[in-house]
Amino acid sequence: MQGTVERGVYGANTKILDIQGGYKAVIYQDTAVVKFNDSRIILTAPDSAKTQTTKLRMNQASYQYNLGYMVVKIRGKWFVYSSYIAENGRLTKRDRIGAFDRHQYTIYR
Repeated sequence: MQGTVERGVYGANTKILDIQGGYKAVIYQDTAVVKFNDSRIILTAPDSAKTQTTKLRMNQASYQYNLGYMVVKIRGKWFVYSSYIAENGRLTKRDRIGAFDRHQYTIYR
């Protein structure tokens, strides 16, 4: 994936790129775990990549770019919630949007 690299609050093996279609992509371990533009957010995590760190990168992207979602793990399954940034500056979950039971989840805005 080619594009312009941007610095962020992410750790090792992570980069942020501006890519085709007006998307910004968060790349972790060579997988675009989050892609977003003005009309949609695409979360990608094959079952083998559903790790604590992948979830953390997805939530960091939501916080850094105020995307309005939060990925949580409940009893071994992943779910996507709407979220907001609370007065204390933390990302806080609201309502469940849906189950992240496939390798990709799309949120339309």
